[in-house]
Amino acid sequence: MFYGLSLSHPTLLLPPPPKQQCPPTTPPSFSIHPLLPPDYTEAFILADTAFATLNSLLFTTYPPSPESQRKLTDARLKAIPAIPQTSTFKAVDTQTGRIVGVARWTVSEHGEDIEQQASLDEVVEEILARSVPETNQVCARGFYSMAWSGRREILGVRDEDGKIVKLAPRVELQTLFTHPGYQGNGVASALLQWGVEEARRLGVVVYAEATEEGRPLYEQAVFEAVKVVDFDAEVFGGVGLHRYTFMLRRPSGM
Repeated sequence: MFYGLSLSHPTLLLPPPPKQQCPPTTPPSFSIHPLLPPDYTEAFILADTAFATLNSLLFTTYPPSPESQRKLTDARLKAIPAIPQTSTFKAVDTQTGRIVGVARWTVSEHGEDIEQQASLDEVVEEILARSVPETNQVCARGFYSMAWSGRREILGVRDEDGKIVKLAPRVELQTLFTHPGYQGNGVASALLQWGVEEARRLGVVVYAEATEEGRPLYEQAVFEAVKVVDFDAEVFGGVGLHRYTFMLRRPSGM
């Protein structure tokens, strides 16, 4: 599940990619590498650029004040050591050296007992603990409650009484984002490949959650839309209707 309230420095949003010194039909070249600690701040800024629509949903005033931005960045950095073991990759423009895309994955080869999972209240309270005065807490609580419940429904393995007792084995895409100026150039598809190949090796599903803008990428990669939720932000004091899709890519034969 994508954990938001992640805005770092919206006033430092990445500029558009430089004009290429080549015919316009030639896409910018990039390479994929592990994301390392020195990359974190640049990755945060890129995430805020890519998820501007979602961030505007989660804040009453966007962008927040500089003081709030600093608090969010500090909280984000402090939270990194507590994140479960992940495999995180960056796409780098080979001409400029800028990070233009990021994907973060977790692998659960055997699944987990439901008792090992944080409760809805624990997850939401952990996210809201990073709030600033501009956070729309009601809308954020509603959004993350929706996302948590959908994930549990899709991945839940039920016993004979219909009770969810564990989460299914999977490779899970925690987040994937690219600079808007590089969308359509194969960056996101390349960042998907590690998780798809790892899931194929293990014989498990790939799980992802998609905004309406991101859904076509996953459909092209043979993900199936399992559940679609129209999140009405106006119910929570926000603005607009936001479609959120829970998706699976199944191994051959499943």
